[in-house]
Amino acid sequence: MSKDINSGKKKKSIPFQLLIVVMLLAVVGGSFGLNVLGLGKQHSAPKQLGNLKLVSSVEGEQALTEVNSLHAADIGLTSAFVARYALGQEQVTVWVGTAESRAGALSLMDRMLAGISKGDTGFSKPVKLVIPDGYHNHEVYQVQGPGGNQFFYISKQAKEKVVWVTVETDDDTSILGQAIKTF
Repeated sequence: MSKDINSGKKKKSIPFQLLIVVMLLAVVGGSFGLNVLGLGKQHSAPKQLGNLKLVSSVEGEQALTEVNSLHAADIGLTSAFVARYALGQEQVTVWVGTAESRAGALSLMDRMLAGISKGDTGFSKPVKLVIPDGYHNHEVYQVQGPGGNQFFYISKQAKEKVVWVTVETDDDTSILGQAIKTF
């Protein structure tokens, strides 16, 4: 008799054990997706830039399409995001593109400088600015063009990222400083 009682308990506990294993796999898989693959990743754009509020942003394929359409070609980015900030009449748009490596970002910067310097782009010739930043200087290029002052540079935080900032404010120096610290 005791064999029948024990074997009955084993049969009932197998589905329970199977349920526990499936739940553990779901938790581990979900955690992997959120933390390693970034499926639950928050927006790349902060909600505020200086005193300006984030009014819209796009990421992923939509952002890559938007950035590539500005260049009328696929410029070889692996990811991108576009963030638009505003407060009253002041507006700032930030484009951040990620290249495969720092070398890829430097190559993109060189191509942008060469292309804009040739003319016929709607932008003035690039002016190199050196922004003091603690012990190091940060190179930023400025052009005049549609939408106000335009600045572009390699990100301090992630050397494979190229950042382009369009500033339509009275205080572009302060916003540029905030953008360099943020992006």
